[in-house]
Amino acid sequence: MNKSLIVFCRLFFICYMILTYLFSEVFHFMLLNILLAYIPFELSVWLSKKKRPFIVFALVSIVWLLFYPNAPYLLTDFFHLQDLGMTNVASGHFKMDVTIWFQFFVLLLGIFYGLFIGFRSLEKMLEEWMNRLKINSYVSYFTMLLIITLLTSYGIYLGRFVRLHTIHLVTKPIVSIHEMLSVFSSSFFVFISIFTGLQLFVFILYSHLSSFEHHT
Repeated sequence: MNKSLIVFCRLFFICYMILTYLFSEVFHFMLLNILLAYIPFELSVWLSKKKRPFIVFALVSIVWLLFYPNAPYLLTDFFHLQDLGMTNVASGHFKMDVTIWFQFFVLLLGIFYGLFIGFRSLEKMLEEWMNRLKINSYVSYFTMLLIITLLTSYGIYLGRFVRLHTIHLVTKPIVSIHEMLSVFSSSFFVFISIFTGLQLFVFILYSHLSSFEHHT
């Protein structure tokens, strides 16, 4: 991974956390959301620095997989825009309130940053797994991507509708496993299908833009 990009992402993380802590009146929850989305980025950076022993690589990959859904989970935070009261109920027009638009800026900045570092880590982990397994085919790459995306959609569903967080797997593992196994329904599968398609679309778009950048 490009060293200058890693430094930029780290500095941006620090600046965003300070900005949100000091100046966000509405979206303090983004401090935790961005922190959780940032962890898989650092894990992927650490794994890519040098070839780790297989057992270490496997264990860190599992931890990465547990935390990674926190990045695309940020897509659901767009719904918090309604908390800003951006429109005048009577006229339907947008309000020209500097405070509201600054909070809008803070939320979207965090979402886009979290998605970027999340997809960056996913891209790097896919490369590492392909190298480890000595696989070099587009079909295998897309199959791994699809599996991860399906699992991620499952994790997002648990986080958004069951309010189950990654840390709960450690603090209350039995309850968490029970909740994970009791969510299956027709609406669950509809959500999984929709969110898997959305993630794949955004990641493929990101990959093409990233590829274009590397060729220019």
